[in-house]
Amino acid sequence: MFFSVSGSGVYDEKAREIKTDEKLKIGVPYVILAVFSPCRAITKGPKHHWFGYYDKLQFDPSCRYVLGMEVDFAGRSPKPDDVIKIGMVDLQDNDKWIELGSTHAWCWQQGCMLQWISGSDSEGYGMIGREISLSAAF
Repeated sequence: MFFSVSGSGVYDEKAREIKTDEKLKIGVPYVILAVFSPCRAITKGPKHHWFGYYDKLQFDPSCRYVLGMEVDFAGRSPKPDDVIKIGMVDLQDNDKWIELGSTHAWCWQQGCMLQWISGSDSEGYGMIGREISLSAAF
């Protein structure tokens, strides 16, 4: 659901109205635009799935595959030995999870910076990884 409000206020979903501490003035329009899009879960527990950062492409160009990460735990910070599985969900094959690999380099907010490369061929996929030794820098 997307809401665009001219003016200021907070949308109260239960009351289905805009709550504002400003007095509405005559001649000042408050316009609400609502667009409802269907949504559904594409992964299932008991494992936890998510996708990282806001500026990364989650869907492949054909919108068939959705990138994601999978872990066995939630509710705590990752430890050095925690591994996430990197994979994708096939939306045209009953939301099948396809494991692509794993990594120790990740965090909850950004994941492992997993992304489709803009302009890539949707028929194929690959993983790009880079190891950097920081020991020489210290």
